[in-house]
Amino acid sequence: MVKVISAVGNYGEIYGRHLGAGSSLDLPRGANRLARDGGLMIAPPFR
Repeated sequence: MVKVISAVGNYGEIYGRHLGAGSSLDLPRGANRLARDGGLMIAPPFR
């Protein structure tokens, strides 16, 4: 998991690069924001 995230980035970085401000689409994250930022994305607890 660490190798994959190191290679491609986390969800926010991937979104920004392909759909968000870093892309030609420039789509706002909207409901894809983290829950702490008013979105619906909630990470399950790791055990």
